[in-house]
This record gives sequence, C-alpha cells and structure tokens, in this order.
Amino acid sequence: MRKKNIYDSVDQFGREGLRVLAIAQAFIMDSVENIHNPLADCFGQLEFLGLAAFLNPIRLSICNSVFSCRRAGIKILMITSEHSETSFTIAQTSGIALFKRLENVQTLPQHRSFTIKGQDLGRLSNQDLFDLISSPNDIIFTRILPNHKAQIVEACVENNSIVAVTGVGIPDLEIIDK
Repeated sequence: MRKKNIYDSVDQFGREGLRVLAIAQAFIMDSVENIHNPLADCFGQLEFLGLAAFLNPIRLSICNSVFSCRRAGIKILMITSEHSETSFTIAQTSGIALFKRLENVQTLPQHRSFTIKGQDLGRLSNQDLFDLISSPNDIIFTRILPNHKAQIVEACVENNSIVAVTGVGIPDLEIIDK
C-alpha cells in the first residue's frame, strides 16, 4: 500500500469519527538484552501491516453538557491529541462545532468552525492566540501536546478569562493544578 493511500485512508476513517491505529511488525535478530529502545532500534525495519479503525462513541452526557454550556453562554474549546479529521467529526457530533469547517486561520469570517494543529500554535503570539480563542468561532485544537494545552490555558488566564479544564490524561493534572 502506498504511503499516500495510507494517509487518505486515515483521513477517511477520521471523517467517519473513527480512531485509527497503524499496525506494523519488525523481526529483531538480536537478543533482548542488547535492545535498549525497541521502537528506535527497529523503526527503520518496520513493515506496515494495515490499519485498524474503531469507534469510541460519545457519551450522551457529553452532548448534554455541551448543550448546557452553550445555553449558559460558555465558550467551549476542544483540545485533543486526536487526528484533525477525527476531532472535527467528534466536535460536530457532540455539538461543539456548529458551523462549516475552515482550515485557513488567516481569513477568519465570523461564526465558523475550524481546526488548528498543535504544530501551528508556535506561529501565534499569546495575543493572537487569545484573539483567536475570544472570537465567536468554534475552535478545535488537534494533535495537541501537553505544552500546547498549557499555552492555550495560559493565554486565556493572562487575559482574565475564567478557565475550566477537564481531561483524562496525566498531562492534564499539571494544567488543572495551575
């Protein structure tokens, strides 16, 4: 399977709201004692076997919470490490993204939904990030690392926003502690 076909498949699964795992194998001829970092030591030898796509359904309570927040005038930012396509589909299904999706942050009309990848956050100043967050647009931050999430929360806090963070991962504890 060609690399482009793999990426196209991942994108298609994401548009269907599915999480995707790539499966690969490598045969290691060395003894276990001589392998210090298995992934790094055999990365170049990995043979792609296929993709596994699965649905992680949204709990009804999430949709109800999103509706309650919107009714109360609370701005919701979705911050996730998931793939952009999967994230946007989940955001639409849960009611976080209500509008047409845009990819170009440079030309933001009012009242739209868009995704921004963690790697693109480095191009924004804290003020630009806060202006983005303060807009009426639905924003889904994707492929976010813990330091990106901290940057987003800090931009809100520095501009006197009240911030509530929910999370299910260990990296979220550091941000919630602030």
